[in-house]
Amino acid sequence: MNDYKYKITVGMPVYGVEPYIKKCMLSILNQTFTDDIEIIAVDDHGPDKSIDIIKELQISHPKGKNITIITQPKNMGCWAARNRVLEEAQGEYIMLVDSDDYISEDCIEKLYAQATEHQAEAVYGSVLPVDLQGNTLDIGQDFLNQPYLVLKGEDSLAKFANKSIHPTLRDFIWNILFRKDFIDKNNIRFKQARFNDDMICSADVVPLVKSAVLIPDYTYYYVIRDNSLSNYQHRK
Repeated sequence: MNDYKYKITVGMPVYGVEPYIKKCMLSILNQTFTDDIEIIAVDDHGPDKSIDIIKELQISHPKGKNITIITQPKNMGCWAARNRVLEEAQGEYIMLVDSDDYISEDCIEKLYAQATEHQAEAVYGSVLPVDLQGNTLDIGQDFLNQPYLVLKGEDSLAKFANKSIHPTLRDFIWNILFRKDFIDKNNIRFKQARFNDDMICSADVVPLVKSAVLIPDYTYYYVIRDNSLSNYQHRK
C-alpha cells in the first residue's frame, strides 16, 4: 500500500500570471476540505512577479506551509511543468489547474467525496466560464455542464466521450481529480507540444479510465480574459 503524505495534490504551471495568481492560490488554500492539500507551483521562469506573490502567501497564509515551489531549469513550457507536478506529487489524488483560473471553495470536498464513494480513477467537475469580474459567459460549450454519471468498466468513459458527433466530454485536463496510482500505473505524461498539450493528454487518458464519475456541480471557474472568440481559442 502506498504511503501518501497528503490526500490531495493540486498543481499548476506558473508563467506570466501576476494579475491572476493570488486569486487562484487563495481558492486552493481556502478550501472547505479538512485534510491538508499539497499545492505545487512550477516556476517556468516567467517575466513578472507571479512567484513572488506565491512566496508571500507561503509566509502569510495559515496553510502556506503546504505550498511547494518547483523551479524548472529553464523555460520549458506548460507540458513540462505539468509533468513536474505528476512526478513530484505526494498526494493520493492529483488535480491540475491553470494558474489564471480558480476553483470553488468546495471543489476538492465534492470531487474527493465522489472519488472515495465510487473508488473512481477520475472525477470530473463541471466548468463555468467567467470573465475577469466573475460574470458567467456563454461560450457555446454545452459539454462543460455535465450530468451526474457513474461510469464503470472497460471503455465506459471513452464510450460516453465518443457517443455523438458533438462533444459530450470536455478535452481539457484540469478540474479532474485523478488517483495517483492510476497516473503512475499508466505512466501518464504530457507530450511535448507548443499548444494544446492538455487536449492531447486527455485523448490519451480517456480510453484508459475504467471508473469515472461526472458531476453537475460547478467546481472550476474558467476565466476568459476578454469576450473575443480568438482570445478564447488561443489563450491556453
